[in-house]
Amino acid sequence: MRFTAIILGATGLTGSHLVRYLIEDTNCKELKLITRRKTNFNHPKITECIIDFNNTHHYLRYIKGDVLFSSLGTTLKQAGSKQQQRLVDYMYQYQAAKCGVQNGVTHYVLVSSPWAKINTVNYYRKMKAELEEQIKLLPFKTITFIKPNGLLGQRTQKRLGEKLALPLFLLLSKLFPSLQKHQPIKAKLVAKAMLNSFYKKNQTPIVSYSRNEVLTLSNWDNKLSTTDA
Repeated sequence: MRFTAIILGATGLTGSHLVRYLIEDTNCKELKLITRRKTNFNHPKITECIIDFNNTHHYLRYIKGDVLFSSLGTTLKQAGSKQQQRLVDYMYQYQAAKCGVQNGVTHYVLVSSPWAKINTVNYYRKMKAELEEQIKLLPFKTITFIKPNGLLGQRTQKRLGEKLALPLFLLLSKLFPSLQKHQPIKAKLVAKAMLNSFYKKNQTPIVSYSRNEVLTLSNWDNKLSTTDA
């Protein structure tokens, strides 16, 4: 089972782990990193596709393969405005997905949010739900939504709110077991779940994995993949 993988968000916390897993996976013959700047990855199977995210022709030129993994995202503080955050979290990912369909990509894997909800006044949750709904309308053979809670790992860009909130939530979840299903999980496990979702055969074309299901999927005994968790 030889395949070409495309990653949107390769320099992020989850995406960088996914790149390493795919480098190790001998079934992956080519790995395309869709990025706006050069990365620190160096491997014969990697092709860095440095694009202008506002230019649809760039997407069409490079997003060609078997599976598109999308884990692009930013914070409101980093983006500077809701409009700019929507451009990154929604529009860039949706444009990439549409171009993937046009170029014959059959499997799409998106890191989304367990809190995504259309009927809400919360801007972020509504945006995530809107993206999911639009992705569902695209004619991929398989669509996978990976929905962890907070992510644990060393980010290149510090997120103060996340740094303060995650330790507190971990403490509270120990005191109140009912909160454990909402615990943040390691980004490398999310990345492994993304890869395993490509190998896993599902009975329905659209599959969504919640936080605990992501953990289970990351530990799935995949006989086809050649990576180690």
